[in-house]
Amino acid sequence: MRSLLLFALLLLPATILASEEFTVYPSGTGGTHPTIAAAVADAEDGDTIFLMAGTLSGPGNRDVLVDRDIDILNGEVESPVIDCGGSPSEPHRALILEYCDALLSGLVMRGGYADNGGAVRIEEGAPTIEYCVFENNTAGSAGGALHIFEDSQVLVTECVFAGNYCEDAGGAISNDQESSLTLERCSFLYNGAAQGGHLYSRQDATIAIERCILAFGHEGAATAGYYSGPVTLACSDVFA
Repeated sequence: MRSLLLFALLLLPATILASEEFTVYPSGTGGTHPTIAAAVADAEDGDTIFLMAGTLSGPGNRDVLVDRDIDILNGEVESPVIDCGGSPSEPHRALILEYCDALLSGLVMRGGYADNGGAVRIEEGAPTIEYCVFENNTAGSAGGALHIFEDSQVLVTECVFAGNYCEDAGGAISNDQESSLTLERCSFLYNGAAQGGHLYSRQDATIAIERCILAFGHEGAATAGYYSGPVTLACSDVFA
């Protein structure tokens, strides 16, 4: 029996056997790495980074490029906060997801400012974002919290978008350039933009909204688009 088990383990893909776990504490000490960027730099596909409770800020904890299929998760009961500290004179966002199938879970991202994607920019990837809070992020042109583009396939589930703003399109999220966005059981509150107070879609991008609440948007209509693909709404509530 033991020999059969050993044989089965040898057949497992090497990536499963070799996956690693890293930890980052807000203090920069006590974990495997001092910052999120340092942990991402050492991570490979299939690895997991746990962010511990508290506020992570400053260099190494913002503007982090993620270009591999890793999980970045809440490591404790209390959600970690990535405080971007962005402003028009000093733009910063939390994360840039490029060409990857990353998972973000249980994080709070706030205070970002960028031209597009105040908190997170997603380019040509298929990430999943779950149980996250995006609050008080700002963008100049697209996506106060998230900007999705270049044929990305994104699932966002059980998330809250509150108090985000874009000067142009998509107070919370802008979905662009043939990308596909699925929103499940999310809440959008007090977001605002000139076009699409909560959501904006253009250039054949599609949005599927399921069991969501869109409420109390500022300026633009709750959703808006320009040469967009279908935007579908199911079992959801929209309030002025």
